[in-house]
Amino acid sequence: MIKPIILGIIQGLTEFLPVSSSGHLVLFESLLHYNFPGISFEIVLHLATLFAVLFYFNKKLLIFVRTDIPVQRHPLFLLILACIPAGLVGVGLHSRIENLFDNNVYLPFAFIVNGIFLYSLKWTKDKGKTISVIDAIIIGIFQVFAIIPGISRSGSTIGGAFERGVKGEEAFDFSFFLLIPAVLGAMLLDMRKIESSIFKLPYILGFAAAFITGIFALKLLKLLVLKRKLEHFGVYTFVVGVGLLIYYLTVGRFGFKIF
Repeated sequence: MIKPIILGIIQGLTEFLPVSSSGHLVLFESLLHYNFPGISFEIVLHLATLFAVLFYFNKKLLIFVRTDIPVQRHPLFLLILACIPAGLVGVGLHSRIENLFDNNVYLPFAFIVNGIFLYSLKWTKDKGKTISVIDAIIIGIFQVFAIIPGISRSGSTIGGAFERGVKGEEAFDFSFFLLIPAVLGAMLLDMRKIESSIFKLPYILGFAAAFITGIFALKLLKLLVLKRKLEHFGVYTFVVGVGLLIYYLTVGRFGFKIF
């Protein structure tokens, strides 16, 4: 039962740190030879990180029910706008997206792209902007790319905000507010799978591990976002991608065991 705990810890750390949780899960499921068909296990782990977000941001979430903010600047309206691109792609290409989780051939290239993008954020500047309608749409488009395992959702959305000059704390908050509808939408698309397996012990252990480590990762990432120091994660994912590519080309597909 140690394997689902390991995967839960990996999920809790990598969902929030901009290194791609889905990419690491695909990778470590291959390394550990611990694979659930499709994405049902991944969805359960994402549910755990959703609970971590709700716990961490519980007070800030009250802003969504405020009525004294103009519609065009209201966080709920901006969140809905940002969700549209990924929602359309997720519904329209659902079966193809699910296949990506069962195929790690493209994983090294996605890690490399993620690394290059994160490192490029080194040259962005905090212009003190708050998120506008245009910013929300652009951040939502950036989130679409994170559907691919190996491309970080938090890195894409925070990076999209950085590219628009949005101030650090607002970029951080908005990125993880976006996680809430993203996970709920994925759950709706895979509801049958979740209902049939969510109470199995491996899923419960993975859920608990992801929740606990997720809280820690959120606190760490906020410190780094405020300092705009995401390029270190870019170096990490680039190295991982190159390493996987070399291994794939020289040894073959990930066919070895750690445990």
